[in-house]
Amino acid sequence: MASFTSTEFNSENYDRFRPVYPDELYQQLVDYHVGAKGLCVDVGCGSGQATFTLEKYFDKVIGSDISENQLAVARKRHPAGIEFRLGTGEDFSWLTETPDVITAAECLHWVDPQKFVANVANSLRDHGTLSYWLYTEPIFQNERANQVYNKFTYGSEYLGPYWDPGRRHFRNHLKELNHILLDSGLFDKVKISNFKQEQGIKSGDILYLEKEMTIRDFINFVSSWPSVFLWKRKRGNEDILDEFYNELNDCFEGATMKVTWNSVLVFARRKERGGV
Repeated sequence: MASFTSTEFNSENYDRFRPVYPDELYQQLVDYHVGAKGLCVDVGCGSGQATFTLEKYFDKVIGSDISENQLAVARKRHPAGIEFRLGTGEDFSWLTETPDVITAAECLHWVDPQKFVANVANSLRDHGTLSYWLYTEPIFQNERANQVYNKFTYGSEYLGPYWDPGRRHFRNHLKELNHILLDSGLFDKVKISNFKQEQGIKSGDILYLEKEMTIRDFINFVSSWPSVFLWKRKRGNEDILDEFYNELNDCFEGATMKVTWNSVLVFARRKERGGV
């Protein structure tokens, strides 16, 4: 995770080439939530991809992230109307108001799940909403392309050794965090929805992300990965991205390809304190 906080990290590519969350996701959040829509805190907001849309649904939105570099991009894109704070998902001591909603998009594989659940439970109002989501592995409509992806992403001679430990939580759809949330006894009405295209799993109100992309745009998306950042830092001019591009390009005839991401989407409601 240290790569995100580095001033060398390419936050512009991170912001530009990642998939966009659909409007249906935010509508699911609003439909699930009960009560006041005053303050929403978006944890791990990065460059503000979800934060800016959340402003449409809540009176006040605060985005927090551990990367000043990412926050600088967010402030540049949206200079007024949203407050951005430097902070982790494990400590909200800087909060001066009680949130109605806490969201976390594409970041919780980096946090301590036990501390995160406890922190959210301490911070949310009674019956407030916690919602987090994560898109994981991209799936191509081309088996050879999927094999190329797995080779470069996880192969021992490629990016495999350069992933942070959080990648394990990423690949198992935040299973450990979800269990901690369910076992905490602090939340009810918990909804956990997985989408795993290759296994035919489409449960609940899923987060469905699909994008038509050029191969170059996909490689630019890959360039925002922390594993690529660490590869370049340690191996210098050995540019794995050109090789990745060439092998992926050989899998397709047209100029674009359709990419679908596996995902997990979670909603939970803070129980009333001292009872029910």
